[in-house]
Amino acid sequence: MKISIKTFRLFSMAALALVMAACSSNDDMIQQQPAQPQGKKMHFTATIEAPNSTTRTVYTPDKDANNKDIIKVAWKEGDEIALIHGGVKDVVTIGTPNADGSAPISGDITVGANDETVVLAYPAAAVYSATHYGTFPFTPNPTCWDKAHAQDGTLEFIQNNIDFRMGSGKLSVSGDPATASLKESVKMPSMISIWKLTLQDNTSAALSATAVKVKANGELVAGATSTAKSAYYLCMVPSFIPEGDLVIEATVGSDTYTYTKAGGVSLTVGKFYQSTVTLTKPAPALIVSPAVGQVIGDDGKNYADAAAATSAGATAVAKIVYVGSDNGEAAPYNHGLALALSDANGGSSCKWKTSQADAGHTYKPNSSSFTSESGLQYNAMHNSEIDNYPAFKAAIANNGTAAPTGCSAWFLASGYQWKKMAGAAGLTNLGLTEGAAYWSSSERDASEAWVFLNGNWYNINKNTGFRVRACLAF
Repeated sequence: MKISIKTFRLFSMAALALVMAACSSNDDMIQQQPAQPQGKKMHFTATIEAPNSTTRTVYTPDKDANNKDIIKVAWKEGDEIALIHGGVKDVVTIGTPNADGSAPISGDITVGANDETVVLAYPAAAVYSATHYGTFPFTPNPTCWDKAHAQDGTLEFIQNNIDFRMGSGKLSVSGDPATASLKESVKMPSMISIWKLTLQDNTSAALSATAVKVKANGELVAGATSTAKSAYYLCMVPSFIPEGDLVIEATVGSDTYTYTKAGGVSLTVGKFYQSTVTLTKPAPALIVSPAVGQVIGDDGKNYADAAAATSAGATAVAKIVYVGSDNGEAAPYNHGLALALSDANGGSSCKWKTSQADAGHTYKPNSSSFTSESGLQYNAMHNSEIDNYPAFKAAIANNGTAAPTGCSAWFLASGYQWKKMAGAAGLTNLGLTEGAAYWSSSERDASEAWVFLNGNWYNINKNTGFRVRACLAF
């Protein structure tokens, strides 16, 4: 089974940090274990500690002493835990929980050695194999993890599908025939947090949404669909939330309401969060029946040309050079792209970055075959240190020209978007300065970024000067 990079990152980053904190060093986790005799089994019994966080196994909404919402958790008899040791995966079963919340686990497992490192993973179904992958001792079942993007907004769904926990310990083996236990009871910390979102509009009226998406830095990190309701419980994996602005989208009828938190959020595994989120309905579109070659006025409307804008009392600020939803941007700016009518930075060249250092962009092609990228997303990444990114700063400022209502902010287009614009409008209709090379927001590696010149692509040192032409998405 093929595992995507995103799926592996989701699982391995969270799990590695938790296991290291549980009770075993990283060296212990990845040491080469001796091959075990295949087919031979020994009986295993041990105890796992009570859940010490918001997750597993049975979720019960409750109130604390201060009448605040909490989630009570307990192990569930009959559930299965994977036991990974010596390159093999065994499965043990949870027994009746004890009065203190701990629970016995038992089953027949592959014969192992005394003091051998063992990893416990819950639920067992999430573990696809015991094969080493880098510093992580087994590979996850992608089907389980994909459900984080396809929730239904209920505690029951999280409980039954995406409650993941992991811990580690040492085998204690004795007797003939051999029986096994653990040197001590083992903690199995949660890998997720739970976020309850209560949705309302700007009048504080409840919003009944049929879908909710949470995005960080433009990347989907959690999603749920349901019958219309105003409260959603979402499983969140903190290590899978990239830095950057957080956006919550709620589908209400045919409208998409949005909320943006600049700088994002910081969540901790095992915690329960709840927020009342005020979302806004997008303003009616001002651009109607857009076409390549039209202009966008400073009033946010589209016109046949600059003269038509002037006649209507507006000033043309950008030229539409691509129309279509496949423009690299998310709603509501996924209808097309327009280029400013003149070069930014007063027409002077500027550097992509003041140093040859990695900017952290997720897609770094070694050729000009760009995948769908958001230039707007890349620009937002650098707002906090914009002086270090002259080309981005120039595009965002665009010589002091305000971005029209209904359009995105000005930004430096990605390589993907430059290709879309050149393909739709044609090179001669982009309105670029003849013979000039222009920066894209696409990064090749730590030292170089991509430059667009007469339909060709070149990877050039970031501290070289080239022109900048600002872009709008609408």
